[in-house]
Amino acid sequence: MECVRTLLGYATRCFSCQEDSSAQGNEPNERTHLLADPVNNSPAVRRTDSEIFTQEYSNSVPKKDEQSALEKILQETSENIIDVAAMDTQKLEASEYNDRVRIYTQRLQQQWNNVSHPNHVENVCLLKDIPNPEALLASVPIAQEDLKMIQNMVHKANIAVSEISVAHTENLVVPFRIP
Repeated sequence: MECVRTLLGYATRCFSCQEDSSAQGNEPNERTHLLADPVNNSPAVRRTDSEIFTQEYSNSVPKKDEQSALEKILQETSENIIDVAAMDTQKLEASEYNDRVRIYTQRLQQQWNNVSHPNHVENVCLLKDIPNPEALLASVPIAQEDLKMIQNMVHKANIAVSEISVAHTENLVVPFRIP
């Protein structure tokens, strides 16, 4: 039962993006933000009150559902703006940036080494020495039917990939026509 509780604790921390309680103090890790909350610290971001918006532009949004949808979009947009020009005081020093890159690279390498790679071959070179070439050359060749099937499948896949296209159906950017 204790094992289940531990697993549930790990899962809830993982899905709620909370830090592990055993994390090292102020040491930067992969969850440390490189930008110190640029949205809330940006002076250029104008907080829009929905009341003011609806008073100023009451004629442009006739329906309540459409109005609430536009208010939601406007609020999300204003929250997600990062004003890079206003972030002069929040820069990372080059040495701190390089230290973080080095630490992240080391941690990634450690994790990569801990994972078993079933398809990983030590010698990935395409050209390699064959100790007995006559044994390889004397082996049974691929059947003609199998070779034709492989060629046919590759040809069909090539045709399918060449026919992939993107159809333009609507504008990617829709201008708001607010008077």
